[in-house]
Amino acid sequence: MALTGFLRTPFLPVAGSTAADYELIEDQLDHLTVRVNGTTPDRLKLQPVFPGTLTFKPRFPSSIPPDPGTSTTTIEGDLFLSLDPKRQEDIERAAPHLNYQFVFGYLGVTLNSSFFTNVVLPSLPATKIKDVNQKELTTAQECSRAFACGELTADINPELPLLRGYFPSLIRQSGAVAEATLVLRVYQLLNQLGHAPDLTTQDILHGEDFVPIPVAYFYRALSHLPSWLNALASPDHASHAFITSIQGSDRYEEGSFFMHRWRRLRLSPPGRYDSPTLEYKGATAGAFQGGVPLWDSAVNPLGEIFVRREDEESFSLEVRGEGRQIIKLRKDLAGPYSDRVSLTWNAPGSDRESEIIDIEADVINDDPLALPFRPIPFNAVDDVRITRLPDGRVCNGELVRPLQRLLRTLGFKIITAETRPFDHPHTFDLHTSWALREFQIYAAMDKVAVESLTALRYADRLQAIDNPAPYTGEVTGILDEATATALRAWRSNNLRCPVVIEKWSVTGGHRQELLAGNIWHPVEGGELDEKRKSKAGFRVFVRDISEHYTIPPDRIIPPAPSNIPDNGRVLLGFYYADLNESYEGPICDKTTSWGQIAGAPPVSSDTNVTPLHLVGRDIASDEAAVSTYKVISAVSLAETYRIFDVLNGYDPAVMSMGVFHWTVYAAGGHEPT
Repeated sequence: MALTGFLRTPFLPVAGSTAADYELIEDQLDHLTVRVNGTTPDRLKLQPVFPGTLTFKPRFPSSIPPDPGTSTTTIEGDLFLSLDPKRQEDIERAAPHLNYQFVFGYLGVTLNSSFFTNVVLPSLPATKIKDVNQKELTTAQECSRAFACGELTADINPELPLLRGYFPSLIRQSGAVAEATLVLRVYQLLNQLGHAPDLTTQDILHGEDFVPIPVAYFYRALSHLPSWLNALASPDHASHAFITSIQGSDRYEEGSFFMHRWRRLRLSPPGRYDSPTLEYKGATAGAFQGGVPLWDSAVNPLGEIFVRREDEESFSLEVRGEGRQIIKLRKDLAGPYSDRVSLTWNAPGSDRESEIIDIEADVINDDPLALPFRPIPFNAVDDVRITRLPDGRVCNGELVRPLQRLLRTLGFKIITAETRPFDHPHTFDLHTSWALREFQIYAAMDKVAVESLTALRYADRLQAIDNPAPYTGEVTGILDEATATALRAWRSNNLRCPVVIEKWSVTGGHRQELLAGNIWHPVEGGELDEKRKSKAGFRVFVRDISEHYTIPPDRIIPPAPSNIPDNGRVLLGFYYADLNESYEGPICDKTTSWGQIAGAPPVSSDTNVTPLHLVGRDIASDEAAVSTYKVISAVSLAETYRIFDVLNGYDPAVMSMGVFHWTVYAAGGHEPT
């Protein structure tokens, strides 16, 4: 699709103007101040630099008249214009390295009534105009005042002839000389439809969501593009004297220093050039020549460095993360990474931009618990050396996978590739949240476990210890700062989950072979073969050393004659699959009805459905209660062998539990598929 002329310089074109009429007197990263020769008054008129959303921020103590569109009172403030998303696509096609949501600012301007009449009101929709508080505005007076107060935005097209010549003029300062202060910001978040009108000037100029870009660099980069002269720039702006002034600012004096033109370094993770949403918070870059420091600069959150240097300067670049760790770099994409790379600023060419150098930077930190803490939200997903967040931002470093790996190491093995074969394997999904919930539960207990290296099986290598740093936060499944602190304590102290569930083959009532250890999901034990689908083929045991509950002695299975150590294992149940039906799932069984287990009590006395356990008293003398109990007992015997904690999840009900095996179905009451 062909580009259409739309980019402009901030000043109205005036025939006969030269670069000397637009003197750059303060060219900083966050603002550009231009001294303008106003002997021709039209030269002092500002122009919108691109189509987009216009917002005004009045300066204190400006007095806003009831109707700014008819009042003779002028209003001083700051005018901001955010780039129209469709025009952003045009810039992206012409210059991918400028793929940003731009906001241009004119600071310290004065609006008069003609601005409201000829710029603001024609740019508003015909009906259903609402301010930032969703109040409907019905009159021109209400709309003008809402815009003047910063509570209403206007979507303008500066190519319309009606808008030309009505933008505000600069404030004259001394005779025919005036100064304009211009700013350029980009959103860290892409795909935003303009900035909210309730933001203040300070929010835009200094807020975390906006990153400064030098205005002079912006126009220099555009003027290098072949499409600038014939498509990208509006008529009379491609050769504007203001552009000539910027192009001539290769070396100019600012105070007692000679300032060279802006240079730009871009850091990108491997294979991710032209990705302007990287997060390099707190990173710094330094340049050296013969071991002597040349300059140092902060790396902005987009992974960019802006400095003013001279042509043909050679240097070696070093970048450090927020924790002062070295970030590995490489200029040659086929070469190795190193602590420093050797670079040279090239001289400008006639048809190319010479101020940009791309560097591939390895991951800053793959540690999800690194300080300062970075929350990992639900649905975050790891990509190649980055983590994509649901809101569109990107964190430098893969964070989800190491978090999942850490949880597995600590004993919480809910997250495996097998448990969710159809999902992205490294997504902060429901399984990851479940694992964090389990961690939060166990991390709050008085006793946890450490792993020794003496026993053959994982469960037998665990020893109970006092919890050195109990977790006191909420059980949410969210990685908040309190959870990250607890995870650091577990990692540094080599702690483990104190409860382990195992699947064993059973022969002659005794455990024979460990089929799967520390299982959290049925598929982790491998596919069930025909033998293991039998009711008596295997059993699930649990070793619990948390001491959170007192385990009745008759629940602990005594040592087997095969000299397999038990270490307090308790019979839990089995995973049942019917060969002739579609029933398949776990059964938590405290009886021996599915096959004898040596040493297992025939009935668990502590959970038997007795009158005392049901109502807390002896009912022998209460004839009505005895009659009721007989009914309950009979049904409970048929459903749960008259035991409270016999649970199963193998039939179309999600889970069956309780005295009568009440069932929990899927949402809507339908059988789960």
